[in-house]
Parts: sequence; C-alpha cells; structure tokens
Amino acid sequence: MFGRCGLIERVLGVRLATTALFMVFASTSTHAANFTPLGVLSGGSRAADVSDDGAVVVGSSGLIGGAAPLGAFRWEAGVMTDLGTLPGSANAIASGVSADGSVVVGSNLNSVLINGATNYSPTHGFVWADGSMSPLSALPLPGYKSSAASISADSSVVVGRTSCSYSYCGSGFPSATIWTSDDPYPYVLGADSSAYGV
Repeated sequence: MFGRCGLIERVLGVRLATTALFMVFASTSTHAANFTPLGVLSGGSRAADVSDDGAVVVGSSGLIGGAAPLGAFRWEAGVMTDLGTLPGSANAIASGVSADGSVVVGSNLNSVLINGATNYSPTHGFVWADGSMSPLSALPLPGYKSSAASISADSSVVVGRTSCSYSYCGSGFPSATIWTSDDPYPYVLGADSSAYGV
C-alpha cells in the first residue's frame, strides 16, 4: 500500500468548471465495434464505467426529471441488476467499478423540484459489494455530504468529493476527497475541487 502523499499524486483531480475531457473512439474495418444493448430498469440507461475485461458495466437507469427514480445498476452477462439505495434515498447512480467488476461505487441522490424541473444533489457516496450497499463515511460533523466518482483497480481506494451545507464548513464548495480501505475517515484534498479518477 502506498502512503497518502503517493496516493494524492495518483488521483486525477479536476477543478470545477475549468476542464472538460472528451474521448472519441474510431472504428476501422479491421477493428469493428460491437454494441450490446444493456436494457433499462426504467426510462433509459446510461453506462458510466466498465470492468477491465469488459464483462461488467455500471451506470444509472431512469429518466432525469422523470416520474420514476434514478437507479444504480450493475450489468453482467445480459442481466441488469438494480443496486438499490441507502435508507432515506430514492435515487442512486453508479459511477465506478473495480477491475474485476466485484465492487461498485456511486452516489445516492435527493431530488428537488425547482421551477418545474427536477434537480438532483448527492447525499451519500456508497460502495456496493456482495449484494450489499454501504455508505462511504463523511466527515464526523453534521451537514457533510459525499459522492463517489471512481474506485481503484484493486478496490482499496475510492475518490469523489464531500461538501457541507452549514456556515461552519467555510465556502460550502465541494472538496476532492479520498477514502481508503485502511482508514475509516475520508481525506479531504482541498476546497472547490473534485476527484474523478484513481
């Protein structure tokens, strides 16, 4: 296991609203792409990550702003599994999967109707493994929320962000955050930032 300093250097963090990354994949006649429909839990579906061997896909299903809630899913061998939600939440999205496909991370969301449109905000990041969803720990103060964006290949490190809605939290902007399997509390990298990959 590497130390926190080495870990910080390995985390890809992007300041909010400063950089957008786009990837384009080209198909040639010798390397034709194969597309497999994943199906839906409700509404539509959106893939977010895939295991190293391509056998497991994770993402969310549902229509943003639709009547049915957003559901986090794990797809394998043609079967889309609803990962459920943590108590008190009706919406969840999956955003990352370990290299072997056995561990999934994501966020539970609250939905709020603003000017006729449904808006979502993360409440708790989660780790799903062996059929069970567990919350990522937040900072040990009331008002902190968390969201998970990615997980390391060996599932020992999760990255995402934490934020706080109370005045004692400072700016209230999200902070890039690291969770490790050997520490019960998250490590906050800095204000007004998010971590998207590890």
